[in-house]
Amino acid sequence: MGVLRGLILFLVSLCCLSDNCLQPRGKSILRRSRNINSDIVSIVEDKVYIEDKVLDIVTLTLNSEKEVEVHVVLNEEINGERHIDWGRGIIYIGDEAIYLDAFHATFDELIVRGDRGDLVEQFQEAHPDEEIIAVLPNGNTMFNDWFVSFVNGELFYNTQEPIFKRTYSSLVVWEDGGISIEDINFEDVDASGQIKVINSLGGEDITDKILYTTFGQRLIKDGDVVNLVDIYDEFDDLGHLFYFPLIPVEGREIIGGPLVGKMHEDKTMVKAALEGEAIDFALEDLAGIAANELRERLNQSGYREVANSQNVINQGEYVIEDNNLSIKLIRNQYRHFIAGVKEGQLVTISILGKSGSHGATIEEAAEIAERHGLEDAVLLCNGRDVWLNHMGEWVEDTGREGISSVIIISGVKGE
Repeated sequence: MGVLRGLILFLVSLCCLSDNCLQPRGKSILRRSRNINSDIVSIVEDKVYIEDKVLDIVTLTLNSEKEVEVHVVLNEEINGERHIDWGRGIIYIGDEAIYLDAFHATFDELIVRGDRGDLVEQFQEAHPDEEIIAVLPNGNTMFNDWFVSFVNGELFYNTQEPIFKRTYSSLVVWEDGGISIEDINFEDVDASGQIKVINSLGGEDITDKILYTTFGQRLIKDGDVVNLVDIYDEFDDLGHLFYFPLIPVEGREIIGGPLVGKMHEDKTMVKAALEGEAIDFALEDLAGIAANELRERLNQSGYREVANSQNVINQGEYVIEDNNLSIKLIRNQYRHFIAGVKEGQLVTISILGKSGSHGATIEEAAEIAERHGLEDAVLLCNGRDVWLNHMGEWVEDTGREGISSVIIISGVKGE
């Protein structure tokens, strides 16, 4: 789950890439480094150059030579029990409140989210004849708003999700083994809890034709990059989009704190920031932080103060005047995990780096997906949730074992 990446475990800092990573500006290019090939999956480690930075990525492609299955596995115990107050830095678990602090781990992540090892063991016990080929992350499910999964006829979501009022762009695993990205709605059939899954295109009831669905923000649709402005409301962890300073909240240090809280109260601020506009905050709404301290924290985070609001022109510029902060937010660089479809086959792309200092903006993630030929793609998770295990070996690992959901690719043992 990218949602907890800097709030709990470490403080990220904005920094420049080292000189040996810089490349001439211009069209991005790919360089292949190492392949893992089989009749089931192909895994390719590449470097991609975007403008003046180089990113390591790992792509996994399902091959069609051998029959395999794709499964969504979840920690069912946390279903409908959690939500996050981003402005105050609080995770609510039922009636319990966990107060986050960027400098201190305040809870056992394996208890709050679940253990990826337990999820794999859970799958293996339920499918003893299946060999696990790959384990992939799906960590935003049941924590971030919008991240809803439909598994074994049941919906999995966080406490405050309006599941019957939204259209969800989702990775869909079909009964016949097919994989696709669809826009879907959920309907409550009756008081028994039975759920219908409706394909938004045409209104077809596909409940009996599918095995799983899991939401991700749509990056590619019908071969075209999606404008994030069109889906601005789907971003719950705004740190995936923007780089925020630490703000003191109730004696704790919270990334963004009341800045993020106000943007959640008025999501049109997110839209405006994505469109490159300066957005305004009244200082009285920022948890009582004094103007001078706010300046210091913004400057430490790579922001630059200008003379007046007319001079807030470029990303990272701000001014504090008349008890108001006007700022153009810096776009954050992050690790991202993308799932998509190319020629009917599942393709995943893991964009590596260190969230907050070296990685891809979400627009850059979409560009990478487009140049890899994905016809449709969604963004499933971010940050330290981005890892990949193939045949029990780590292709990429961040060391984070706590996660709410995984995607497992499996085949029949001995075949």
